[in-house]
Amino acid sequence: QMEDYFTRIEFQSRLSAHLHGLLWSSNAPEYGTNTNEEVVEFIDKYITCHIPTPEEDPELHDLVTTLQLHRHSFSCKKLVYKKCQEKHDHGHSCIKQPEIKCRFHYPRPPMDMTCILEPLESDDKKFVKECKKNWERVHKKLIDIDKQVLGFSLDETMSFKDFLKSFQPPLTKQQYLEAIQSSIKQPTYFLKRTTAEIRTNQYNVSVLKAWRANIDVQFVMNAYACASYCTSYISKSQRGMSEILRNAVKEAQGMALSRSLIIQTSMSMFLVSFVTVSY
Repeated sequence: QMEDYFTRIEFQSRLSAHLHGLLWSSNAPEYGTNTNEEVVEFIDKYITCHIPTPEEDPELHDLVTTLQLHRHSFSCKKLVYKKCQEKHDHGHSCIKQPEIKCRFHYPRPPMDMTCILEPLESDDKKFVKECKKNWERVHKKLIDIDKQVLGFSLDETMSFKDFLKSFQPPLTKQQYLEAIQSSIKQPTYFLKRTTAEIRTNQYNVSVLKAWRANIDVQFVMNAYACASYCTSYISKSQRGMSEILRNAVKEAQGMALSRSLIIQTSMSMFLVSFVTVSY
């Protein structure tokens, strides 16, 4: 049962509206208070990234494959700088090497079941180094699979065991989880996910069928991060709408009108532009 909610509609620079929201559920467990098993059970009940076959649910299959597959764009790419890994005398130009990564963390790692992982903690530097090296192997493998996902076939999905065996040398499940732990900075849940679903945005089945547009449903693991997210979107400026209004005022000012008429004309032009673009 939903106890409360918060929503905020934001207009992107291309003036497409999308909604940011928070939902409070009366029966939701709390990470750190409830057991991980209780949290995972709640997540699996309401959130998934599963791509059903056309035989399972033809409507949901079409919605997920059309709306929920993440496609990299300029807005999701960021440059990440890392130290040169080559064994030589490092010069100024090789200390930091830029690498383009998706800021939404796609492609995401396959899992045979939903789980919660915490950042790797160990005083054994050799062990930590090995885990990070394994994560680089995992990430490279995901990138290779990612290139084929948009033309995926559910019949060709690799099993989780075969995925681990595909590494040279093969990884155990424990090594795989430790590799992922070495890549995160805070407790994170990972959904049950096949190799065909590494690009799939997480969603709620009922909401997706009702909303019929892209959604990204997440369970709140960190109250502070949630509060920060909430306040940042409350105070976020509407750059797209501001640009339309600025252009409307500039055009009205060129008509040699009185100040009051400039204001009236600007607002009329703004509303006409907004309705035309948003229709």
